Amino acid sequence: MREYIKDFDSWNILKKTTNSKIPPDGFFFLERELWWASIGVNIGDEIDGKNNNFERPILVLKKFNENSLIALPITSTKKDNGHFIQIRYKGIVATVSVLQIRFMSASRLLRIISRIDEGDFIMVKKKVIDMIS
Repeated sequence: MREYIKDFDSWNILKKTTNSKIPPDGFFFLERELWWASIGVNIGDEIDGKNNNFERPILVLKKFNENSLIALPITSTKKDNGHFIQIRYKGIVATVSVLQIRFMSASRLLRIISRIDEGDFIMVKKKVIDMIS
């Protein structure tokens, strides 16, 4: 098996650009939306982004204002334990990692994917509440 090497140096360069990014006029996002987001290279078991933008799909769990949100990363790998929940969008089944919940800046959002249905969103919120209770 090939060892995964974290590219912190490249991420730090992109992180500086992301930090200074100014959203275009009319930019907005909503709860229940799935976005590709630059989540970066992270520490230990924290989920990393992939590709040149260190990106991963995320679910917008809570929007605080036009600049900040709480997000849950998404993986295509089906996992079956108490920290993951299956969602569907556009005929695709994906897995939300409830354990990896995080606050993030809207500057990390790259492009919208879709919006999940209300029933799946309610299940995700219930899973988050159960986890922190």
